[in-house]
Amino acid sequence: MSKRRGRKESAVLAGVIAYLKIRRDIYWWRNQTGGARFGEFMLKFGKKGAADIIGLQAPTGRMFAIETKREIGGELSKDQEVWRDNFIAHGGLYILATETEHVRQGLGEQHAHVVWKSRERVIPR
Repeated sequence: MSKRRGRKESAVLAGVIAYLKIRRDIYWWRNQTGGARFGEFMLKFGKKGAADIIGLQAPTGRMFAIETKREIGGELSKDQEVWRDNFIAHGGLYILATETEHVRQGLGEQHAHVVWKSRERVIPR
């Protein structure tokens, strides 16, 4: 009997990003955390446990965070649980996604017509 593995986290993330690119009512960015070594110095960046994607949804300006995990066996770390709980406590919408459908359901349907004035800025009407 073979074990079902499901999609990797990177595949889930790629699907979520492809979906977000077609949503004109949200402004989002890929949140990076990690570090880089410069000789004997280590430079760390990002907030430990932070979600993979953070964004804002028009017209309300609701802030959301999306954490992607592999379809089978993907679990939040302790740091991710703490970050999630703080984000929700401060009014954010947190979506744990093992498939793109979780993001679609969490964000709901697009209700705002948004005009893109430049590559960096979204202006809701």
